[in-house]
Amino acid sequence: MITPEQTYQKFAVFYDLYVGRFSADVDFCHSYCSSDKSIVEIGCGTGRILKYLLDKGLSVTGIDISDEMLQKAGAKLEPFVSSGHLKLLNHNFAEKPFETKFDVALLTFYTFNYILDKPEAFLANIHQSLSRQAALLIDVFYPMPLKNKAIDNVWTEKSFEIEGQQVLLKDKRTMNGNIEHRCQVFSINGSEGISIDTFRRYFPPKEMVYLLKNADFSDVKLAPGYDFRSLKCELEESELGDNFIVVAKK
Repeated sequence: MITPEQTYQKFAVFYDLYVGRFSADVDFCHSYCSSDKSIVEIGCGTGRILKYLLDKGLSVTGIDISDEMLQKAGAKLEPFVSSGHLKLLNHNFAEKPFETKFDVALLTFYTFNYILDKPEAFLANIHQSLSRQAALLIDVFYPMPLKNKAIDNVWTEKSFEIEGQQVLLKDKRTMNGNIEHRCQVFSINGSEGISIDTFRRYFPPKEMVYLLKNADFSDVKLAPGYDFRSLKCELEESELGDNFIVVAKK
């Protein structure tokens, strides 16, 4: 099975074109952040959320397992790196905790769904990297083939234009138990398509609550979409759209 590192080594080229303008989650991420808190984004990618928080006057640490993603983030956000408001680091929480303790940890845009094995250890290492009463925010996806079984193992196609570039995206998603295999083929301005395979694990709401409590997190709340003003203790799958959010405290 392809590792997340291998996936994002290829995906870094297309990441901004694919999700660069996505903004539905920025208010949710910002809602728990302030200038008096140390903030880390785990799975920061090329810096979409980082830029939003930095533009709000906050200082942030961005962590990723992909050097390619971090290089792109560093190039885009170099003034913030030079001023000391942004640190970019390669670290894998699946392997060990981080030496610095943070007040807010953001697991953005389905980063947690790429943890296919031992999610308990991943969360436990994050727990050890947080200060007392710190908040953990997680964005969890709901697989499209579960929401609409008619598209399971079926190719779909869409085209869009970003920054003058015409992008054609072919996409196929197949569920095998709780693992989604997504195959994407990107073509830019008619170029030969580049195929990228990803594997993501679906964690139902009840499993997320169990995993977090088992990792010693408390006060776990959930909400569909990014409606952080409507967080509650339980969430049914029938309430889900494309995703749900989870907030927990150390």
